[in-house]
Amino acid sequence: FRAVNPELFIKPNKPVMAFGLIAITLCVAYLGYLHATVENKKDLYEAIDSEGSRYMRRKTSKWD
Repeated sequence: FRAVNPELFIKPNKPVMAFGLIAITLCVAYLGYLHATVENKKDLYEAIDSEGSRYMRRKTSKWD
């Protein structure tokens, strides 16, 4: 049984547990940050004016 489930017989390692908790928290925070920035950039696109310079512009509908 020890070979199948060693977590029951090994004492917890607090530094490794803290590192894992911080790493998972940072990963979830980063995914939330990426999701928030994609939401903001969703209605923007890069347009080019008659002089050839590029600028960001919001998408608009012809129905508005």
